[in-house]
Amino acid sequence: MPPSHLQLRARAFDPRRFRQLQLWLDPRWTNGMRLSRVAEFRRATGAYLSTPAAAPLQATTALTVEFWKNSVSLGLDRAYVGHGSYNTSGGGGWNISSGDGVNGGNSIKVYLALNANFSVIASGVTPQATLAADWSQCVVVYNGGGATSADRLKVYLDGVAQSLTFSGTIPATLFLPTVPLEVGRFAGLPGRELDAGMQRLRLWTVALSAAQASALYNTGAGHSHAQLAGISGLAAPAAAWELQESSGARADSGPSGLTLQQQNGTVASGLLTTEVRDRGPRQLVLTAPLGTAPRWSESEITGKPGWRTHGRQFLSGTISDWLTAPTGDLLQVAVPLALESAPGSPYDHGLLASGVSGSTDRYAFSLFYKDTSNVLTPRLRIRNQSAPNGFVIGNSALTLGQRYVLNWRGATGGTDGYALRLNGQAVGLTVQSGLANTWFDDVPARDKVALGAFITGAIVQGMGQYQFGQQLAFGPGLSQSANRAAERWLGV
Repeated sequence: MPPSHLQLRARAFDPRRFRQLQLWLDPRWTNGMRLSRVAEFRRATGAYLSTPAAAPLQATTALTVEFWKNSVSLGLDRAYVGHGSYNTSGGGGWNISSGDGVNGGNSIKVYLALNANFSVIASGVTPQATLAADWSQCVVVYNGGGATSADRLKVYLDGVAQSLTFSGTIPATLFLPTVPLEVGRFAGLPGRELDAGMQRLRLWTVALSAAQASALYNTGAGHSHAQLAGISGLAAPAAAWELQESSGARADSGPSGLTLQQQNGTVASGLLTTEVRDRGPRQLVLTAPLGTAPRWSESEITGKPGWRTHGRQFLSGTISDWLTAPTGDLLQVAVPLALESAPGSPYDHGLLASGVSGSTDRYAFSLFYKDTSNVLTPRLRIRNQSAPNGFVIGNSALTLGQRYVLNWRGATGGTDGYALRLNGQAVGLTVQSGLANTWFDDVPARDKVALGAFITGAIVQGMGQYQFGQQLAFGPGLSQSANRAAERWLGV
């Protein structure tokens, strides 16, 4: 017995103390993340980067431009990079922008000047990228010696050549602009500013071959300037900006010595999460290429670390038979930011999902659901091959911008086995009859886990705009006292 005047300090809560721990994704654990810094452009500020016209940038008959991007919100003609200014003396040149607005402008459109002031233009545009095939790397190759427009202009997305739609005839010679090269806007055209993160921008005054353009794509990570020499036959770029400085000017890591300076304000620096390691015993690894990597900030959610997705950013990993127990607990921190899809159209905003690769009818995931009245509610959605698609519905409307701790509990054996608490308060549930005897373990052979999306078969869907905090999954289920301790620990 300790002396009566001493008090034993309560043991701090640690999810790893519980043998039931199946998954622990923790944005505070930076040692378990791979973060990649990018220059972040925001239309709201109008800030951009530029460097004056100089000999290393002068291309007349051949040009290659490569960059990596992580889009926030796209629309018609949001400019990534260009050397030219519309309807401006000495502005003839080129610009690489987003394409038409059919799918949020999620394509690449290359504009080439047909006169010295960029008032007459030819262009080529890629097909719209789909949610299931989002991309992160872009390589544009111009070769004035080609016989046709298709020979003269090529675009590669993640190493894959695209079929372009042309307007006008791609010229055999580019006009040399005297205006600066700019990143993040189309000079001379207000409203063409960019919402995106960009990294590793390189420019060659030669036309790279298809093999070289494809070799630049490096499994979602991208080559640094120092690594480019390892690509067979690849010439040194005329200029290369890694765009990984934490602030201020962005230096050329290549031979030109041309520095990109901030204009019209500050171009912020952000951190993209390309890998997250599970702190639980399974040590699941979730990854994302730069183009689909969510942003991380140490003060993302009410001053605490977290991730943010703008609707196309998510992390995923492969593991078999996740949550293979008849009872379980799923605790999550999330902030809904916006409603996806058109008003009146229902939509699943996937939070944490587990689906079967190659199958579209075995899955289990938590989500925020938007109904036809545009009301957002929490749900579980579970299906196996022998049961219909079913829901456990939380009867509580959610508010955009509010932080929620969701505490789902479930057990096979009846509708009374389900429970949900939001921010420490019990919520009434509506349970579809098809789920009366179902918990996550009844969905066998799951092997694709996703944070911020719902992946079933080869389809990626159910993405929304959120902030994410910690994610905890236990199976078998915790005792009620342990469950409440986990809930309090997450911030209630």
